[in-house]
Amino acid sequence: MILIRAHLSLFFHLLFWVGSLDFILLNKVLILLN
Repeated sequence: MILIRAHLSLFFHLLFWVGSLDFILLNKVLILLN
């Protein structure tokens, strides 16, 4: 049970990290377009 919780936590952390990375890239693209 603890292992599953740790797995989910890691998964969401990676998801959040990739999401924030995409957000930064999107901001750079918008800045370049303007």
